[in-house]
Amino acid sequence: MFTGLIRECADIVLFDGSNLQLRCNYKPNIGDSICINGACLSVTKLYDDGFLVHISKESKKFISSDTYTNRVHIEPAMRLKDRLDGHIVQGHIDGIGKIYKIEPLGESLDIYIRVD
Repeated sequence: MFTGLIRECADIVLFDGSNLQLRCNYKPNIGDSICINGACLSVTKLYDDGFLVHISKESKKFISSDTYTNRVHIEPAMRLKDRLDGHIVQGHIDGIGKIYKIEPLGESLDIYIRVD
C-alpha cells in the first residue's frame, strides 16, 4: 500500500522499454515495491546512486511509459510501522483513462478523465 505522497523525484538514467534505471537518494532493497509515476513496480537491481525496475509485458499494456523521459516521482510502499500521512493508495493499475478536458483553477488544474 502507498500513501500517495511523493518521496522524491528521481532522474532517469536508462529506459529501454523494459528496464527503467533511476538515480536518486532513496535506497531500496531488491524486491521492494516502489510506486513510480503512480504505478507499482519492483526493484530488480541496485546501484550506488539508485536502482532498476523491470516493467513486465503485462504492465507495459497499462503504464504510460511516455512519461519516462527525464524525471519521475517515486514513493516506497508503506510498512506497518510507518506513520500514515496522506491517504492509502494501492498503486496498481486497473485501466486506462483518457483526458478530455483541462481547466485552470487558480494555481492548480482540474483534469477530467474518462474511464471505462
